[in-house]
Amino acid sequence: MKEIIFDYKSYKPYLTDLIHSSPGRGRGMKSSMAVAAQCQTTYVSKVLHGDRHFSLEQAELINLFLQHSPEEAKFFILLVSIERAGNPALKKRWQNEINAQIEKHHSLKDRLKTQKEQLSPEVQSTYYRVWYFTAAHFCLTISKLRTREALQRALGISNAQVKEALEFLLSVGLAEKHGNEYRTGKSVIFVGRDSPYLHPHHINWRHQAIRSIENLQKDDVHYSSVLTLTATEVAKVRSIFLKAIEEAREIGKSSKNEEELHSVCVDCFRVDR
Repeated sequence: MKEIIFDYKSYKPYLTDLIHSSPGRGRGMKSSMAVAAQCQTTYVSKVLHGDRHFSLEQAELINLFLQHSPEEAKFFILLVSIERAGNPALKKRWQNEINAQIEKHHSLKDRLKTQKEQLSPEVQSTYYRVWYFTAAHFCLTISKLRTREALQRALGISNAQVKEALEFLLSVGLAEKHGNEYRTGKSVIFVGRDSPYLHPHHINWRHQAIRSIENLQKDDVHYSSVLTLTATEVAKVRSIFLKAIEEAREIGKSSKNEEELHSVCVDCFRVDR
């Protein structure tokens, strides 16, 4: 299993874990890495387990050997650079760069690379004001839920609420009317972590999660737990959730002939302050 480099604050534990998690617990990998970095295998061991460091040139050769993505390669170079820095001011500069890269990596808005023409703040404010606007919008991807009557039954809301939602979606291009049916429009919408509308969006769907818990169906999944972790372990857990979110989103984007509307809420937060 390939280690997630953005979970690490030092390149040495990253490489060590990467080697140990490789097939055969990395047998022969140090030798291959040494060949790629144009050095001796004993030097690789001294770097990983001692106070020596790879040069930036060797770090770039290791990037090629490990087939890092451009983002991973840049981060790896930064991790090597901060270890090699000779004074606090330079270390601080590299640390700021590292923090910026981690923030970018953990930002779903950047990671998902959503291509869209951003709707106005007024439109977003209305869209995220109540849960059934979002729900009605996504229901329009399901063929059996594209009429007012079907939407009202599926969401359990009033006729006035269905009318309100559809009229709004039509007015901003998020829905189109075809005879008696409504379908998704050409406009798209996404709430990023820096959006002022993120809070009501989260709250709306947590309220729906509570409703689901009260009326638990056998196929619903609700999990709550409290863990005590190290800072490194927290970063790994966070990356697991972010990867799962990305994978679930990709499945949703490629889904065809949708049949059901589901909500996915993921929370991982620190309790003690």
